[in-house]
Amino acid sequence: GSPTPWPIPDAAWPGMFSTARSPDSKACPLVAALYDDAEIQAYRRQLAQAPLATLWDKRLALAEQYARQWPQPELTADPVIPFLRSRWGRANLSDQADGLRAALDLAWAGLIAERDDWRRLALRWVLTWTRCQRWVQFGVENIPEIPFSHAQFVQSRTATIAACVFDWCGELLTPDGQRTVAEAIQRLGVRDIDTILGPKSYVWGMNQGMVFERGCFVAALTTRQWYPEGFASRIERATRMLSQCLETCILEDGSAIEGASYLQYTLGQVPELALAVTRASGQPLSALLPERLQLAGRWSWINRSQTNADETETTQLPYADCNLG
Repeated sequence: GSPTPWPIPDAAWPGMFSTARSPDSKACPLVAALYDDAEIQAYRRQLAQAPLATLWDKRLALAEQYARQWPQPELTADPVIPFLRSRWGRANLSDQADGLRAALDLAWAGLIAERDDWRRLALRWVLTWTRCQRWVQFGVENIPEIPFSHAQFVQSRTATIAACVFDWCGELLTPDGQRTVAEAIQRLGVRDIDTILGPKSYVWGMNQGMVFERGCFVAALTTRQWYPEGFASRIERATRMLSQCLETCILEDGSAIEGASYLQYTLGQVPELALAVTRASGQPLSALLPERLQLAGRWSWINRSQTNADETETTQLPYADCNLG
């Protein structure tokens, strides 16, 4: 017979959401893992002025599109996280695969624009993910003896996004709702990712270490209020991982040990992890990041394709790992 469908959560999420925010209060982060209230207010002022205002209007339009496209994220409920990796052939999820991006964009736009309807919708995405058994690509990853990729890419991305949504929107949850989300981020994100970040793991010698540490540390920092045990050791590990991975992947002249696409992917992990470590440790960014990181941006720009007549895109020259542009 057909498999039993995964139960769809109640879209009202009884007991999870608090009453409406006071009209005279500003929307603010719950724990300020990456940005504090003063920084958020500064962003609001900057994004309201040219030239950023034009770009910000596009982000607001995108958030509105997501809100219309997926008004009920609970319909995507699944034992594993809705996530699309087309090279593995999981194309049947179609629209649902963008739920991670939708939740993140709704949360950030909602916080800056003080749109609590968007923030609540982003939280409903995350609450739906709390029902998962694991944050993985699909069921086969739950079978240990199958020679399949068990690296925590999905867990890391999901933990990062869930943590950001929780921080930027969590003030709208009740204490029970906050505990529910914090527990899921710890159980499905932090503890799962921890298994690949041991001192003898292969990830210390390549960019994957920073990929996994980003999700693990941002999630741990965001939920520290509920799970404070051992956090000091996490700061030490994240600081070492950030420095060691960058010095391994980026050479002294700013070039990389792999192609330009991999370099850009590696650099894309830096902002959230570096900001989180700075926030937790009190160290300035200049003390955390190696000098060669400044040169990496110039090297990546050299490899930018010049084939676009209007110069509106920043695709890479079609060589090495840049064959897709």
